[in-house]
Amino acid sequence: MDIKVYLKEGTKMEELSGFEKKNKARVPLEEEVCYVGMGLTLYQKSGRWYFSLDNLGDYIPSIFKDSVDEILVEYEFDDPSRGHEDGFYTHKDAVLECKKDRWDNTLLKMRSKNMSDVLELYRMFRAFKIKPKEKW
Repeated sequence: MDIKVYLKEGTKMEELSGFEKKNKARVPLEEEVCYVGMGLTLYQKSGRWYFSLDNLGDYIPSIFKDSVDEILVEYEFDDPSRGHEDGFYTHKDAVLECKKDRWDNTLLKMRSKNMSDVLELYRMFRAFKIKPKEKW
């Protein structure tokens, strides 16, 4: 599961206490800058700051409470017989896009401004308690 938390445009890392700028040699090629602190690594890509989480239930530090612009989640899992329908699912502020690839893997892309909505939508989807708003 790939979970990225994007910060609002204009967030200045230099103003956040507890973060240290790292040497560019340690930053992956596609990213421009990196800060480390509070158990997180923050990257800047195409002018947007983001950090990754390992799990949907992971804590977003309160220092970012007013800075989160968007949470993006991408997840792929084997779903040959479960029968999730391809389409867009919504719940509160969260949107989930579901589509199957040619090997019957289910590809999910979720986005929201807060983690609780993403988590609720994901749980509802996995438990078949929600139908797509738009099918394809």
